[in-house]
Amino acid sequence: MVLQPITTIDQLKKVKAFLADVGLPHTDLSLRDTRILGFFRNEELLATAAVELHEGYWLLRSVAVVKWLRGQQVGQTLVRHLLSLPEVTASQGVYLLTETARDFFHALGFREIHRAQAPRAISASQEFSAVCPQSAIAMKYSLLL
Repeated sequence: MVLQPITTIDQLKKVKAFLADVGLPHTDLSLRDTRILGFFRNEELLATAAVELHEGYWLLRSVAVVKWLRGQQVGQTLVRHLLSLPEVTASQGVYLLTETARDFFHALGFREIHRAQAPRAISASQEFSAVCPQSAIAMKYSLLL
């Protein structure tokens, strides 16, 4: 498997198709102010994760791994790589919404917060305001420890 950044429209189309296949939001995902990573085997996308910049804060989203690779730390590797990017470590924090992976993100250092505690820039994002249901759990990873 090869880890590579998603930088082209053709790669983005693969990511969106992959996310659609696993039932994650994808229509609002773009390359603008976003860092997207993918694990590939030849041309096949096996896993993906992304962070979007929102006024000094990052929103982690689109973390997905093919079923047969789950439990092998592929998702953790993607998330840790994104959290270690210089532009992310220099930010004020990373936020996410999840319906099913609270324990996965908790193990990576994210902590559950009330949705209203997210900064305005994050809560105004498509992911928070329209795409994910109100029942999704909000979490924060503090980079300023």
